[in-house]
Amino acid sequence: KPNHRKKLKAEIAQLNISDGLPDYIPGSLDEWLRLLRLEEYGAALGCQGYSTIQDVTQLTWEDLEDIGIVKLGHQKRILLAIKRVKDLRAGKVFPPPHTPVLMPHNQIRGGRGKSLESLEEGMAG
Repeated sequence: KPNHRKKLKAEIAQLNISDGLPDYIPGSLDEWLRLLRLEEYGAALGCQGYSTIQDVTQLTWEDLEDIGIVKLGHQKRILLAIKRVKDLRAGKVFPPPHTPVLMPHNQIRGGRGKSLESLEEGMAG
């Protein structure tokens, strides 16, 4: 990979952005789907006999397609969330992402090492 890609990946990893998956096991299947922003699948899962989070932890990729969950991104989100539930039950802890340190804008450096404030002054003059 080109060096700039490696650097970008490293920088993104340091941001520690939340993956959007709950870091606890919700009390109901409806709440779980709402947290995943996939509540539209509640009825389809219910019709197939899935009424609890425990029930859905048995789902496979093929099951999702059979139920009618065919959007790849939605399948991935559900399967990752199932893995998260299993990990939480196994005692794995997911620390919350840290808040990035914010710098005053006058300390952020532009491309030539000048602060944004000095660049702004140069443009105003």
